[in-house]
Amino acid sequence: MTVLIGMTLFGCEGGLTDNPNLAGEFWGYTWQSPPDAWPVIWGGAESMAAPSITAAANGPVVTHFPVEANGRVLNGHRLASWFEDFYLRTHVFPARLDLGSVVTTFSEEIFLWNAWLVPKTLNGFSALPEGVSLAAVDLPDLPATVPALKEVAWVMTVVPTGPARIDEKIVFDFEASNDPILEVVGSRVVAWAWPPNWKEGVAETLEWQTDVLQSPAGFEQRRALRIAPRRGFEAEYLIHAQARQVLDSFLSAWSDKEVVLPIYTDAAWLAAELPAGADFIPCTTARRDFSEGGRALLIPEAPDSATPLTCEAVDVVGVEPGGIHTRWPVARTWPPASRLLPARRAWLTEPPEMTRLSDRLISMRARFEVVEPCDWREDWTPAQTWQGIPVWMTPPNENKDLSIAVERLTTQLDSLFGARVRHDSAGLGFYSREQRWLLADDAGRDDFRRLLYWLRGRQRALWLPTFADDLTVTAPVGKDDDRLTVRRAGYARYGLGRPDRENIILWLADGTVLFHRILAAAENEANDTELLKLSGTFSRRIEPGEFVRISFLCLVRASSDSVSLQHHSGEHGVSEASILFRQTLTAN
Repeated sequence: MTVLIGMTLFGCEGGLTDNPNLAGEFWGYTWQSPPDAWPVIWGGAESMAAPSITAAANGPVVTHFPVEANGRVLNGHRLASWFEDFYLRTHVFPARLDLGSVVTTFSEEIFLWNAWLVPKTLNGFSALPEGVSLAAVDLPDLPATVPALKEVAWVMTVVPTGPARIDEKIVFDFEASNDPILEVVGSRVVAWAWPPNWKEGVAETLEWQTDVLQSPAGFEQRRALRIAPRRGFEAEYLIHAQARQVLDSFLSAWSDKEVVLPIYTDAAWLAAELPAGADFIPCTTARRDFSEGGRALLIPEAPDSATPLTCEAVDVVGVEPGGIHTRWPVARTWPPASRLLPARRAWLTEPPEMTRLSDRLISMRARFEVVEPCDWREDWTPAQTWQGIPVWMTPPNENKDLSIAVERLTTQLDSLFGARVRHDSAGLGFYSREQRWLLADDAGRDDFRRLLYWLRGRQRALWLPTFADDLTVTAPVGKDDDRLTVRRAGYARYGLGRPDRENIILWLADGTVLFHRILAAAENEANDTELLKLSGTFSRRIEPGEFVRISFLCLVRASSDSVSLQHHSGEHGVSEASILFRQTLTAN
């Protein structure tokens, strides 16, 4: 029989009975000493020999140390914990290093941690890409022993010469351990810093892609196939002296690779000196093409000294109204009045066309295609809407003649033996009208770009007034009158019910703009007038002289997915643009 050594436990205070779950044998022992004389259990068999308890009925206390347990096999498995997430392996921080645009030589620190509880030997690492080197800060030549739980620093140096694309996985070879991997990505680019010849300007092209399905009756289904447009630039350059020498070397070595192309029209100027090591560049970013994840170029103030050797490209990681945050600090100090331009990755679409003007001077025309998405806000807000569709209210720039054409959906059958047969499936003439813009400042260019991104090439439609004197009022209209008397223009004979002649816009001398739909028309040959019934009434009496102009409204979409802008100068400069709109029967 096993003898248990212990003490009697009594019930709770407050008159409750003793604990009924205790074995009855415990009641056979009595106290012989105060509680503080209780022997220390883990003190060994000698401490248990103290006569602190005597048996009242079951005999004397007997020592039975040591006690042997009955051994048995337990089945189970070890549970994982956070310990395995960090220890008993080796780590490299960061595991992925995005270099961004490599334009100048720079260094970045990485760390290798031996998270084993014992030292591990580093034999070496896999081959490095060209132009990339690794040097240990506090390790001897490899192979080297890394102490347990020791973190060692390495310095990675990247130079701008080498392959254009950097995409490498560097494996650290540890003996009897896992081999951590450092992924290095980036791109070597050359900044296209030569300034354009503004005498010829800079041409910018935005090109969407729209799938247009047209029925024989002229109705359309239009789908945008590109999230962002393709973007291109074309400019004339006049390059001489040292800049010409640098260009000659560049075209020989790098003309088939990507360049960082500045967006010439969005230039900003440094108001104060920018010290080396700064990672925030103060500038105005509103209505400029700075974007998070994009690039920017710092270029000297003097145009003649602007070459890839004298500029500096930075990666933009944040854009604020008052400046941009850069991924890496700038390498050198930039004086006030230096230029800061947003930039995009691009390549030459074809070898530049060059003309030798002298032994030190050349002229060149270069065309670029941007190879990254170029997003812009498409929250264009129209000044007026009619029937829930935006109305373009700005008159065209008429410094040049505007083209107008009429297209019909005709098919022709010619047997070559008799008369030709022609069939017009829609029975309508679809007008095409050119609209020109003169964009005088940043706000004008920004508003026009938002319109372009809202249109998405040929996808969306809007109302376009003809901005012509289409109808001439000959008699006053009264309050609550829904009729309009105009000079005879053949509307009752040819225009009534035609989609491009149903809606009109009326400009009044006091600045009021009214929209109406013509429901019926009657011709009066005797007094050479036509009476038009409108869809609404007038709120007051209006004399004929108060009507500045009445134009037809035509539902249109762009006739092409490509739109060109001609920029005539840089910051706050003037630009011109034009769109050829085509009549459509489908709003969306």
